[in-house]
Amino acid sequence: MIVWETKTKDEAIAAGRNPNTIQGNTFLPDKIIEVKQTGPTSGAVVWEWHVWDHLIQDYDSSESNYGVVGDHPELIDINFGNPFMGDWLHTNSVDFNPEFDQILISIHNFNEVWIIDHSTTTEEAAGHTGGTYGHGGDLLYRWGNPQAYDAGTMGDQKLFFQHDATWIKPGYPGEGHILVFDNGNNRPTGQYSTVDEFAPPVESNGEYYLEPGSAYGPEDYTWSYTANPPISFYSYMFGGALRLRDGDTLICDGVSGRFFEVTPEKTVVWQWNNPYPGPGAFHFVFKIDYIPPPQLQTPDLECQGTISLTNIEPGSTVNSTFQVENIGDFDSILNWTVDTYPTWGTWSFTPTSGDNLTPEDGPVTVHVSITAPGQENTEFYGVIKVVNTDNPDDFDQIPIYLKTPIDNSFIQMHTHQYLSQLNAIFLEQKTDFLK
Repeated sequence: MIVWETKTKDEAIAAGRNPNTIQGNTFLPDKIIEVKQTGPTSGAVVWEWHVWDHLIQDYDSSESNYGVVGDHPELIDINFGNPFMGDWLHTNSVDFNPEFDQILISIHNFNEVWIIDHSTTTEEAAGHTGGTYGHGGDLLYRWGNPQAYDAGTMGDQKLFFQHDATWIKPGYPGEGHILVFDNGNNRPTGQYSTVDEFAPPVESNGEYYLEPGSAYGPEDYTWSYTANPPISFYSYMFGGALRLRDGDTLICDGVSGRFFEVTPEKTVVWQWNNPYPGPGAFHFVFKIDYIPPPQLQTPDLECQGTISLTNIEPGSTVNSTFQVENIGDFDSILNWTVDTYPTWGTWSFTPTSGDNLTPEDGPVTVHVSITAPGQENTEFYGVIKVVNTDNPDDFDQIPIYLKTPIDNSFIQMHTHQYLSQLNAIFLEQKTDFLK
């Protein structure tokens, strides 16, 4: 969350602010707080970062934070910027990068975006050491107006009272880049708004490169949208932009209340005007977000197991099992049934079907009871087909093999007859020999 802090005029002067630039009796720097929800309407602050802990100034040499502003881009010059009704910075957006554990904030009155380390403790965030990057709460990166840290001129300024700075999400075109709605107030080339994408010079470990004695890069945008003519798109306050998965960019023209979508080639392919609160009223909108349509979670039926039975007496009943599982999308629902099975023998299944099977449920075991056919010395083949009742094209099959043996009494009878005949022949030959 973005929060104002109230400092007295005397506190601001003690921190090195030129007293001639303080309006009224208060001075309002900003802080960022992280709140853990403790109830429906309550929370506890679990982390915070204060601009006030990271100041530098070259106005009053008697103060401890006196120094050369240009030598310390990681610090914030308390004498830069003109407060708007006492609001020194007017921080207007905050975003989080979970990969690097960093926070991106838009500083409207500095015409800059800043990145700070979130991996610090609150105590480390108040200092200049600690955290993953070893710099405590000092700025890790800043971009948009190098005049703010004495590293450039007005000609180097890129942002003009911007809003809604965000990292482009992983998996989206431009992922890892920063997208910002640049309102364009006091833009040297005219009063018009743009949506700008730029690639910060970040290493794979989350550290940002700065050439000594230079301003932070990049020198130009990766992509930028400007209307034709430019002045047809101008929101002097508010506004936002969001990159979509297909590469298009959704834009909120805050003052007019117009939402529109542009392609990477900057063609407008969709727009909508906010009609609320009604005719004759302002239709201001602060920013825009996108809620994608619900994604249908697709189940995927899979069966495991085979049934192979040998030496099964004709007419006897045997048991076996196989398994049915949903290996589809997380939270998908599978409704299944045993659809077909062999026509030989007599079959029963427990269960014969199932509803609302999710991948998290794991496999379901189906118990199979088979009464073998009456034929002896026979091999039987077939399959059990299990189908998704909501999608007949999603099915699986269990192969079946069953073999019945030859009747032993039949073998014994024929063997006895054979041996009797053989014995008779032997006796006859023996009698002839003795004669």
